[in-house]
Amino acid sequence: MAERLLALPSVGAHTLCASTDSQSLVRLASGIPFPIPWSWFLLNIWITVRLVYAMATSSELNGLVKFRNKHGLPGQLPMTTVPPRAPHIIMSIIRELDYPLHVPSNIGLYGPVVLDTVPVEVADPELAQWLDRGKTVMMCMGTHFRYTESQVRAVVSGFLSAVDHDCGIQFLWKLSGKEMFQSLIDELLADPRDRERFKIVDWIQADPFAVMKHPNVIVSIHHGGANSYYEAAW
Repeated sequence: MAERLLALPSVGAHTLCASTDSQSLVRLASGIPFPIPWSWFLLNIWITVRLVYAMATSSELNGLVKFRNKHGLPGQLPMTTVPPRAPHIIMSIIRELDYPLHVPSNIGLYGPVVLDTVPVEVADPELAQWLDRGKTVMMCMGTHFRYTESQVRAVVSGFLSAVDHDCGIQFLWKLSGKEMFQSLIDELLADPRDRERFKIVDWIQADPFAVMKHPNVIVSIHHGGANSYYEAAW
């Protein structure tokens, strides 16, 4: 049987590499500090068990598995199973951006793997011209994030209180369901000087990675997913 080369672009290195510290097995996105205090071990175990149960009983994930199987991709989702043994595993991370870990000899850390993107000037000329006006903060929390009214108020008020309108810094914000909050946005951005610094859209036509390549984008605020994290770091 021919040797296999396994690429796992979206799996954290800590899930594959044998750690030299048992306390590094903290459940991601749990809010538990690292290293795990001994008093938090049971909580960490419970969160892990709860996550496994939620994924195993998720109709959405199970539907995705059935769809994959039907179209020639056997087995479970790669992110939910132990990767098969392979002579070499390609990981799209770098050591400096992950937890302390021991990297086995068959695992290569090659840095983020990102797709080529159409330049923002081509994908969305209007947005490119707006970015040309000055330094910009971009906030994009992902397709599935849904804001509440209090969160919208907090985002706008927080930016206005932190960044004086005289400094010229702009705010590009992908706000799903923008029309639901339009009256609130109008209230919060009553000052024309503030309103012209905000570009709030339901969808960013250009790829976010292409937008980040614009020299005026100085900060990227995102939901913390691996792809967004590595794109911003890269």
